[in-house]
Amino acid sequence: MPENENKHLDFVVKHYREGKLDTRKAISKFNAEHGIAPAPMKRNGRGWIYFASGIAAAVLLGVMIRFALLATAEVTLVANGPKEVFLLPDSTRVTLAQGGTLSYKEWGFKRGSRRVNLTGKGYFEVTKDAGHPFEVSTENSFVRVLGTRFLLEILPVAKVSLYEGKVHFARTENLEGVVLTEGMTALIPIGAIKPKVEHKGNPNGIAWIRGTFVFEDTPLKEVLLTIGNYYGVSFGATDMKKRLSGEFSTEDLDLIIELIESALDVKIVKM
Repeated sequence: MPENENKHLDFVVKHYREGKLDTRKAISKFNAEHGIAPAPMKRNGRGWIYFASGIAAAVLLGVMIRFALLATAEVTLVANGPKEVFLLPDSTRVTLAQGGTLSYKEWGFKRGSRRVNLTGKGYFEVTKDAGHPFEVSTENSFVRVLGTRFLLEILPVAKVSLYEGKVHFARTENLEGVVLTEGMTALIPIGAIKPKVEHKGNPNGIAWIRGTFVFEDTPLKEVLLTIGNYYGVSFGATDMKKRLSGEFSTEDLDLIIELIESALDVKIVKM
């Protein structure tokens, strides 16, 4: 719906709620804006004409109110479990971590405006649409994409990890940002205006979605830090300089530790 029609609907609904709407004037204005010629008035049967006009006004008003409500109605999705997957109106797939929320205006998607608001942590698999960028806003960041897979998390600083495609990442829509390509990560430090880019990506940023940790010639210190952050514990080991390659299920922490100890011939302890 064009912007001028939205403003017109807002005017009609506002005055209707206050009991001040003149239906005949509303119809005349609506007809004028849409190039509709008014029906000729007849000298006889005037009562019937007024009756028909009243019905038309009521129908028109109902349509206007419906469109106005659709334009402002907001959908909010909430992840109550450890993770929940949602499919948006454009077929974009979003996985929210527990406690995360995603909100959007459904009418906006129907008009081609793909804009959502995020709290918490969300992984996006965006449906490609070159003519309509997909935009994500948070309290302290803004992301614009065409089609890609990325993780956006509030730590409380905003951080983006890109797994496919390309994104524009900034503090707000109107501030200077950075362009990230596949495998890159960036965050916005507290108090900073522009994101800080880290060219090395984090393949385990989506371990909570994939269900596995993946390590490739990774120092044991980094391995234990990754696993510890996931489970909320700290680890120490007899030889932190050793390196590990392998894939481990996230389902059983004790089994992961046993496998690493066996593979590297080290002793790992919880701190």
